Amino acid sequence: MYRRFIFLTLILVSFAWTAKSQNANGIMPLLVKSDLVLEKKTYHVKNNVLVREGATLTIPAGAELVMHPNTVITIEGSLLVKGEKKNLVAIYGYQDKPLSNGFVISKKHTGFIQISFAHFHHLKKAIDAQPGWYRDVLSITNTQFNNIDAFQPSIIISSPNKLEFSKPCNVIFSKNSFVNNKSTIYITNLNDPSAQYEIEDNLILANSTYGSGLEGAITSPFYLVSTDYGVAANHSIKGNSFYGNYLYDSDNDTIIQELNIGVGGDRDLDLPSNYFGKGSENDLLKKIDHYFLNNDAPVLNVSPALTEPSQKTPTHIRKIKVNGRTLDDFNEFEGVNDDNITLEIEFTNEIDSSASKPEISYGYYDESNDIIITENNSSRVVWGSSNSVRVTMANRAKAKAQKAFWKIKGFVDDLGFAIASHSIGHNSFKRFVAKRRKEKNLVQNGIGEIPITMKEFMEVRKMLDSLLNLQNETNDNISKLTETGLDQPIEPKYLTKTIELGALVGSSFYFGDISNNSLAITEDLDFMLGLRLAYNLSPKWTPTFNILYGRLHGSDLDDSRGAHRARAFQFESKIVEASAIMEFNLNKFGPSESHRWTPSIGFGVGMFYFDPTWDYLYNGTRYTFKLRELGTNGQYSNREGLSADAIGGYSPFSLCIPMEFSVKRIMGRNNQWVSNFKLGWRYTWTDYIDDVGGSEYADMNDMLSQGQLEQYRKVEQKYGIPYEAVEAAALDFWAPGDGRVTGPRGSALAKDWYFYGGITISRIIPYERRARKQG
Repeated sequence: MYRRFIFLTLILVSFAWTAKSQNANGIMPLLVKSDLVLEKKTYHVKNNVLVREGATLTIPAGAELVMHPNTVITIEGSLLVKGEKKNLVAIYGYQDKPLSNGFVISKKHTGFIQISFAHFHHLKKAIDAQPGWYRDVLSITNTQFNNIDAFQPSIIISSPNKLEFSKPCNVIFSKNSFVNNKSTIYITNLNDPSAQYEIEDNLILANSTYGSGLEGAITSPFYLVSTDYGVAANHSIKGNSFYGNYLYDSDNDTIIQELNIGVGGDRDLDLPSNYFGKGSENDLLKKIDHYFLNNDAPVLNVSPALTEPSQKTPTHIRKIKVNGRTLDDFNEFEGVNDDNITLEIEFTNEIDSSASKPEISYGYYDESNDIIITENNSSRVVWGSSNSVRVTMANRAKAKAQKAFWKIKGFVDDLGFAIASHSIGHNSFKRFVAKRRKEKNLVQNGIGEIPITMKEFMEVRKMLDSLLNLQNETNDNISKLTETGLDQPIEPKYLTKTIELGALVGSSFYFGDISNNSLAITEDLDFMLGLRLAYNLSPKWTPTFNILYGRLHGSDLDDSRGAHRARAFQFESKIVEASAIMEFNLNKFGPSESHRWTPSIGFGVGMFYFDPTWDYLYNGTRYTFKLRELGTNGQYSNREGLSADAIGGYSPFSLCIPMEFSVKRIMGRNNQWVSNFKLGWRYTWTDYIDDVGGSEYADMNDMLSQGQLEQYRKVEQKYGIPYEAVEAAALDFWAPGDGRVTGPRGSALAKDWYFYGGITISRIIPYERRARKQG
């Protein structure tokens, strides 16, 4: 009894916690047709979201958007991100992985894009203003971008292409911090007459890139294309800090050079009144990707440059002292021999001591295991003035290794933004590790004492082992043949009287009234799984029995031609199919070398089950409706003129004609496996996989008739869905908009199809163990 009580308590607590979590997390609609203001809570974006032209999406301070893999929010209308000081809007990747995007700005519109006090992190792309994206204003201010390890541009501003608009777009990129990223900012057309750029007081610091290409857009942390249109420049770029960004060698993670900004195009560019680090003008020019590194690029003039970072830029570390000695280069710190280390850190602006949680970690090289180990170091923090701090800690790395590096992070500025983290001695440490590893991998090959690398030695050793195994295997086979003589079974030339058992993994695709009108759109792909039982009757004929399970979906919103987008129908349905198919191999098929693969075609008959559903958002809650039971074809309204299947309701079971094309190949050491790359088509006897047939739209009164309302009540009672939600969903799916749409809901001339493609792996089970060789 006591155990049951504990078990029941745990279930109730788990249920309550789940309910609380679901209530705390918001659900974003997939389509925003009118102005929408989100609440101050966390929204999980699990599907792509589209904000239509004329609609404004507002995200208030305190809201968070968790972008799940491969999702994006496309803005065709307007966007307002209204964070506040110390109460930011956060947009980041699910589980802090860079697998998703942020905002894509598309289409011309006389609206606006305004983003302030936001924090973008762990994304593939944060903001992508696509070609022809015109708005009256694009403003990004007081926003931080960090930990975006996309190895590609993560902020892209293309040409807005105003054309029919009378004034240029005003692009404001001001007081933002782009720090600690492995990605870049890319402005594709700085002198475009369609736009007026105001790029001021930004911080571009501590970013790293690898490799080269794309005209520097993936190697320069801030890359501009300057094209000569024969008109005066229409931009203001000043007060920015571009420094401390590095191009790295991907093999050893060591610095190739400092690279802070890049420019391409055909028009020279003047960028005075910006900070590019310490040094002479020649020193600064060497840290820029322009004419002096690439003679196809224009000249970038930085004179006169600021000698200190502007105080208007976001807060960052200005100076570090180690045991009283100022570090001129954080990357080349050689370490100290003292038992204790005192770091004096000075920032450019005020920091928030209450929100900061300083963390000092150090890394050292474990030569015995050939790994780099990072550990946290307990430290004592003494806050000085509003923009300085003293950190004292034990030099634990001294006892660990000859070389070590330190990492400083955890500080927060007075606006609520994380201050860029810094490493001390990272580059000199990585060079040391690379050198030690190279020394360790030298071995003597015994031939004239010429050293070879360990990698080369292991490759030679692996080749010798393979030759030895092959020799042993050959000897064993010869011994077996000698012992068994003529009793040894003869390998069959073809597959006959054998059974195949296998499984399919692949993708499914639907084509019908709600489809994209294109057979090559990835958004329409879903999954398909299956089991295969086949009997190889002869080298050319193989009857099979198949069971498939998968899912189909479609949405008018994905219509490439836009003809059905206003209708806005969508569905999802599981598919369970049983089919018998006769496969015909175009070549004779068997384990002999010349017959190990063949193309094949197949035809048969099958039956499948389907159950179209629809997710519907009502008063902030998403419900899943079974459309056949909801009566969206009007089968419960008793209205004249309905087709017979609509009046009685359509069956969830239907016949189908399977048609398949595949390429088979026998695999495995003992020829026991068959791989089968398969494409399958299914012509069906139903027009209702998507719940849309050739029935006419009903009048609103018909949908509110007694028979229809009784069906709504049945759905409410069966699934516990509020009656108002049932009624609203039925009306919306039957006749979207004001309910006065006339004409057929879909085409009655063609049935629905579904397709799949995938790979089947089957095991061959001999029906006769001692097969005779067949010609």
